[in-house]
Amino acid sequence: MANPFAQTFKVAAFDYDETSDSFITGASGAYLTKLDLFFATKDNTLPVLVSIRKVDPSESFVTNVTLPFSRITLAAADINTSTDGSKPTPVYFETPLFLEYNKSYAIVVAPAGRNPNCTVHTGVLGSDDIITGNRITTQPGVGTLFAASSGATLIPIPNEFMKFRVYYANFGGRQSGTAVFTNKGYEFFTVDTLDDADMFNNVGDPIHGETTLNLSGALTANVGDYVVRGSANGIVTFNSGSTVRLKEVTTATKFTDSTVVYKYAAGSGANTGVSATINSQTTPTGTIAYYDNVSFANNYLYLTDLGSTVFIGNTFLRNQVNGYDGRLRSIENLTLDQYKLFASTLQLIETSATPTIKLATSASAKDSTYRGTQINQDKVLGATHFILSRTNEVNNISSAKSADVSITLANGLHKLHSPAIDYDRIGVNSVENLINNDNASEDGLAGGNADVRYITNTVTLAEGQDAEDLKVYIAAYKPATSNIYLYYKILNREDGGSMDEKSWVLMTQATSTTVISSAENKEDFKEYEFGIPTANLTGGSGEVQYTDSNNVTYTGFKFFKIKIVMTSSLTVNPPRVRDFRAIALQI
Repeated sequence: MANPFAQTFKVAAFDYDETSDSFITGASGAYLTKLDLFFATKDNTLPVLVSIRKVDPSESFVTNVTLPFSRITLAAADINTSTDGSKPTPVYFETPLFLEYNKSYAIVVAPAGRNPNCTVHTGVLGSDDIITGNRITTQPGVGTLFAASSGATLIPIPNEFMKFRVYYANFGGRQSGTAVFTNKGYEFFTVDTLDDADMFNNVGDPIHGETTLNLSGALTANVGDYVVRGSANGIVTFNSGSTVRLKEVTTATKFTDSTVVYKYAAGSGANTGVSATINSQTTPTGTIAYYDNVSFANNYLYLTDLGSTVFIGNTFLRNQVNGYDGRLRSIENLTLDQYKLFASTLQLIETSATPTIKLATSASAKDSTYRGTQINQDKVLGATHFILSRTNEVNNISSAKSADVSITLANGLHKLHSPAIDYDRIGVNSVENLINNDNASEDGLAGGNADVRYITNTVTLAEGQDAEDLKVYIAAYKPATSNIYLYYKILNREDGGSMDEKSWVLMTQATSTTVISSAENKEDFKEYEFGIPTANLTGGSGEVQYTDSNNVTYTGFKFFKIKIVMTSSLTVNPPRVRDFRAIALQI
């Protein structure tokens, strides 16, 4: 049979409970783990391709939708043949395939190269069974045999069916187990002093840190001297006794154990004649996973595929592809003020997947017990936690992983049911709230110490609508550990200066300072009113006034801007502003 052929089948809607000695109805489906196919002939060299496809609900044709992980290639040597259909050829899937109850699926068998040497055993209604000799009067399963007479279109063949056997996973009833996932090894760096601004742009480029040489004797090298072995060389950044650390090591040729190195002077570049033998050498390595050169502060570089040697802060990195160097300014950790545990899961009737998590509580400590969490839901922490760089894990927590997720899997009566987790699609999205507790210098022309501020565009009042007072109302979530400050700038129509020349003025909160939001209810928004300080309402009728650098006093304004500054002493629970209304008033 040179062209592909297919046999459809369905999953039964029950399994058996030995405890109650009864069938359990209402099954969602079952996990297919293995097939047995029965070949009559095969090609001596060419393989056979096997897959599971979906069948159209009308059951009139096999679709082109192949189930993930169901494509299997059977080598010719792995195919068993027999003349009577007694020798099965097992087909094992990479992972169990979940098949829904009462839906049809197709086992598709395609000889490679459409070779005609591959055939399988089939039964035909009305013919005799080869093994038993009995007449075949009924079809043993619910399904249809399809074959492609030409091209790739599968056409149903009435009254004939392929011999096959399916195996479903039996998990047992009322069972449970635990799956534990840990963070992949990453290094989280800030970098500066780059040879080229784009030197870390290519994901996958290999990165090497400084090489440490453990020598047979002291080179007495100074920082800046060269260490050379043939075409391998590097510049000394650290020397202590018989240990030397080198930056800018050549990319093409590296240092190797049991070889002799020489010290070359930094200034003249001359061989000093001082030498030693390398007893051992180490270089921290990794590949670029992510680079951010427009982050909040500093440039962030993430490495993965790490070697066994850890990195050292305030040392140099070299890209092994482009040869550029940059300074590893600091070794950082991922900060978590809140997070989302995301996972692709399958939870069937009477099954559950219950997650818990442990995280680092500092750069050198970790949760002692697991805490409850949820899958695919935002989780706000009560205190800041961390996922550590691999170097910090090795140095500070005895090489333990800094993030552990433990998921308890359980089922009920249905022994064919189990929850499932795709271990290639599970992770933690971390959120760090970039906020501090310092609003100093926010009343200058620009800038200030706060990390969080929102500034409106300049508002121009309509012609003839110049104002003399200003009120601002916000709906805000403001717990006791936070604060929200409002500032204004105004400009009179007669003032020839610009808004940039005006300093921000702190507004007065008219709402009582005792009005705060609940720390537990994150949607506890309150309304706050702010106004111009009384000290600035110095006009004859209480109008706002300001004096410019030329000592000219102006009353009222045609233009204004508002700045909102938010601070917090607890980064896991920052303030938030939802609604904002500014009203310019005439007096």
